[in-house]
Amino acid sequence: MYGIADLKDSIQIQGAVECPVLGCKTKVPRMTRGGANLNSKKSSLTEYLCRKHKIYISPTTFEYASELDNILWSDKSDLQLWKDIKSVKRESRVARENSEDALSWNVFRYLETSGNMGLYLQSITQEPQTSCTPVYWSYDSETGSTWAPLYSAREEFGELQARSSEPDIIVHTESTVFFIEAKFGASNKTPGSATEVQKKIGNPKKYQTGANGWYNTVFKSTYETVLSDYKYELLRFWLLGSWLASQLNKKFVLCNLVLDKSEPNIVDDFGRHIKQGSNNRFARSTWEDIYLLIQNQRRADSAENKMLSYFRNKSLGYKAGEQSKARIIKAFSV
Repeated sequence: MYGIADLKDSIQIQGAVECPVLGCKTKVPRMTRGGANLNSKKSSLTEYLCRKHKIYISPTTFEYASELDNILWSDKSDLQLWKDIKSVKRESRVARENSEDALSWNVFRYLETSGNMGLYLQSITQEPQTSCTPVYWSYDSETGSTWAPLYSAREEFGELQARSSEPDIIVHTESTVFFIEAKFGASNKTPGSATEVQKKIGNPKKYQTGANGWYNTVFKSTYETVLSDYKYELLRFWLLGSWLASQLNKKFVLCNLVLDKSEPNIVDDFGRHIKQGSNNRFARSTWEDIYLLIQNQRRADSAENKMLSYFRNKSLGYKAGEQSKARIIKAFSV
């Protein structure tokens, strides 16, 4: 895995693009939006591969040839769980340097195995959180399939299971269900265009009518208003999560996990659309909060050191600048 300490401060991106790893002189053709891109099958991307460092190179990021190169935890149990998760996870882009999935897995798997999950959740609610059970991308390790309460919620609100709401991380505790929607380079603005908004408005599934009109129980704003504010993804998670938590007789927290510098007003921006109370809450948390929480534990074991080093050295790709060069972006303010 390559971090800030292994990568060049800037790379040449005019005509050909140089490998971002320090000391490497490899150059590859420039990927273009209209041509090849990292969404393509890797068999068609060999001309963009640095064979020495086993990464596919674009002007703004890179992708590992093997997704395992972007994963911190590789014990047998970790790899088996990851394999099982992929049996229900709709898509996987874990090999990308700027992957939200890879970041979420690396951080939350550590919180789980180190026993710090409850401490992190408590920092959000200011209430003790015990018996913390994580559900990664809807996979229930106890049953080997989609977590049943989420499956039921999808059905209740008219979603097709193959194209349904999939929170990054769900954690259910003794008292609370947490939906954690993680953002790394992307924003909460969904869908991305006015045309797509109108398509979603025209196809509301059962979001407004499901569960005896549950929508009106947990929203102040109309469905059309929330979509027009580009909050479609948060709308779905708030709707499904609050309902399934109520079925379990638990509290619900939808937590938007973002970079410290990103969307500082999201609690107010989305909060004006929803009804919150003692049982339902929308919260913002940052990756940097998690870093500080881990750092303050002062365990100084190998896993903690690896996790903290990951935060300190994580990059978020390259940003095009002057003189046909792109400069590296440090991911976290730590």
